[in-house]
Amino acid sequence: MVPSGSLSYAALVGKKPREGSLDVAAIVRMTPAEALAHIDPSDSRLNGELYIDDPAATDAEVEWVRKTGSTGWWSAPKPAHTGLPRSHTPRHYVSRGLLSSEAVTPFVLDGDTYPSVRRFYGSLKVPEGEARARFVGGDPSVVKVKRGGRADATFRYHGATLTVGSLTHLQLIARAVSAKVGAHAGVRAELVATGRARLTMGKLAPLGHVMPFALMIERLRLLERVVGSSASGSPP
Repeated sequence: MVPSGSLSYAALVGKKPREGSLDVAAIVRMTPAEALAHIDPSDSRLNGELYIDDPAATDAEVEWVRKTGSTGWWSAPKPAHTGLPRSHTPRHYVSRGLLSSEAVTPFVLDGDTYPSVRRFYGSLKVPEGEARARFVGGDPSVVKVKRGGRADATFRYHGATLTVGSLTHLQLIARAVSAKVGAHAGVRAELVATGRARLTMGKLAPLGHVMPFALMIERLRLLERVVGSSASGSPP
């Protein structure tokens, strides 16, 4: 099922929530696709809720958050300063390992199987139908459509026409990332191992804009499940 809507992404997200609207803590507990309709992945308010990118955080504090999975970084009690040197929380580039968009981690989205997120993303640049199926299958003779950065560029997906860079397009990418995470225990383990680091990748827009955000939301859900299971004494 394809989410509706084709307005530009910038027109729909990245604005301060109006009075009475959902706060950031609530937004990051939605699915990645749902959250995109409420906040821009580059919004600085995600710092402390979805990841830690705090130059004032001590190594001990970062480790505490990683172990507990706490998301209330700014309001939660923190361990006393241990004298460890303060350092910028490292960012984790999802360009290697199972978290990479190119990693062979097959997943199913809307009834179709894709070998990787990058192959899925590239397939959207191939005309829908036989050519796209061949591209997904690894046929090197299939040539992707060059859109030249046109703001009005569109593509077809399951019979619907989507605008490149629209909220619908970005939500589709987020759903692919979620499907990848849900399909592989190894991906989930590697994702949890990144702790609260801010995930990032290259400038391959819009994939590079959405994938780290979607991964971090999926990570939050996994970490909170682990913490909840530990508190109840049940397996995650």
